[in-house]
Amino acid sequence: NLQPLYNMMVISFKTNEYKKVLKYATEAYENNKQDTKLIEGLARVNFYLGNRKNSLKLFKSLFEILPEKTEGRFPFIASLNYSSGITQEQYMNECLKFTTLLEKKLNIENSKFKSNENLKLKIHFLSADFKKHSVSFFIKDLLKKVDKSKFEISLISNLNVIDHDDLSLELKKLADHWYDVEKMSDEELVNFLRSLNIDVLIDLSGFTQGNRLEVVARRCAKIQIMWLGYNNSLFLKNVDYLLVDKNLIKSNEHNMYKEKILYMPKIWNALSVPENLPDIANKDKAMRSKFTFC
Repeated sequence: NLQPLYNMMVISFKTNEYKKVLKYATEAYENNKQDTKLIEGLARVNFYLGNRKNSLKLFKSLFEILPEKTEGRFPFIASLNYSSGITQEQYMNECLKFTTLLEKKLNIENSKFKSNENLKLKIHFLSADFKKHSVSFFIKDLLKKVDKSKFEISLISNLNVIDHDDLSLELKKLADHWYDVEKMSDEELVNFLRSLNIDVLIDLSGFTQGNRLEVVARRCAKIQIMWLGYNNSLFLKNVDYLLVDKNLIKSNEHNMYKEKILYMPKIWNALSVPENLPDIANKDKAMRSKFTFC
């Protein structure tokens, strides 16, 4: 009976106690290599522990047994970006297997978006990371400096309200609108976003945790862009552009991206300078000759 082990793995995902369950799950797998619940759980445990090679092997085994399965592919596809020996072509092929299944399930051909003329260009950012997270540290200065006379900025937060922090509050003040959508179903969120009459929807999550990929897969804005939180193609028909720079994509691999490639003139992002950096300008010259502060 593997049910107690299934329960242990579920608890480990909530408590981050992956090491404790790894030993038992690995031993059970040796005698149950066709048990899909066990394979998926062990693949996720290895993924969260950073054992990407083992995780990929297990995920591949899972999808060979269940080729039509769409659930559980997010950590698998995301981990392809962090595993040595994986080419962009291999990544593309795995993405296409997933998105073909996903778009068929969602029947995106019937996705309708009503376009209207707005006085200001409505730009909405969708993310589950509007908190003390790298995404927020990279977007904060952009929100500060965007011309509000030309652009109406909204933040669509898929972050649980109880996880809001000081940076969440700061970002709220920088945007024209803030919407908490974590409790909405995919269907409810699609309808809500379409009702906002968005010109540009920028997804900051991609395949990372907290994404709303099944919403982005359906057209919710005139233009949909992938940027910042996930630096690779999503291979979705309704994502139009990917923002990059010359260091992010190899010039001979453009045919391995679904989106149109938009190059930023210098760099694809800009980190907000932390406000609590120590003042090193007036440090003793002898100290500066021995250390480089960066």
